[in-house]
Amino acid sequence: MQPSKYLAAVLILLLTGIGHASAQKLIYLEGKKLNLLKLIPPPPAVGSAGEKRDISEVLEVQENRTAAEVELGIADDVLDIYRFGTEFGPQFKAANLPVTDAFFKRLHQDTRTYVMLSKEYWSRERPANASTDVKPLRPVRLPTAYPSGTTLFGAVTGIVLANMVPEKRYELFERSHSFARGRVVIGVHYPRDLLAGEIAATLIVSAFFQTPAFEKDFEDARTELRKVLGYPAQVPDESKRQGPANPLQ
Repeated sequence: MQPSKYLAAVLILLLTGIGHASAQKLIYLEGKKLNLLKLIPPPPAVGSAGEKRDISEVLEVQENRTAAEVELGIADDVLDIYRFGTEFGPQFKAANLPVTDAFFKRLHQDTRTYVMLSKEYWSRERPANASTDVKPLRPVRLPTAYPSGTTLFGAVTGIVLANMVPEKRYELFERSHSFARGRVVIGVHYPRDLLAGEIAATLIVSAFFQTPAFEKDFEDARTELRKVLGYPAQVPDESKRQGPANPLQ
């Protein structure tokens, strides 16, 4: 389903941070020109060869999913940063992290605004609506699939946490990938939806780190998190790790 020209124009205004409604909903990204509609690849058209490939990929995962994958996918069907406690241990909980918890709630309010507008623009139906062979294991929070909002939530969480605790960078990125893959395992998303969610997350976090208010709150939350988890206050300088010179630095 393609959006009307009028709706498309309105949403582009909102997603570039120009629209009044966007300014009311955004916290850190107010006034930022982050046009996800131009930066995320579009989903395939209904009935196209691309959509048929997407459906076949979902069906392949459905046929081969293991009991352990299903269990994890169902457990991860929640917008909760503490699912990343698998990498941090039992100290990683809201009761211990009031500053960090409030910080993530604020940044995810911005994330949610972009997800809602993007989903409305693309209006891609869920796999089960495109093929009766797809048997989803969970209900969905929103009727549209593209990009995956749960993936975006998990990827934003993983990227921000990895910048707070770079000692666990690899593990946190891997956890965000497994968090995303569960969406296909339980039959509520196509793999392409996950990719779009991860791309959007990277763009959004990049915009966050260009915002002074975010950077200040990030530092406060990082200090608290590292103390609670038992990491030294001094964050390792990733640029000094052994390896080839990085031309992007």
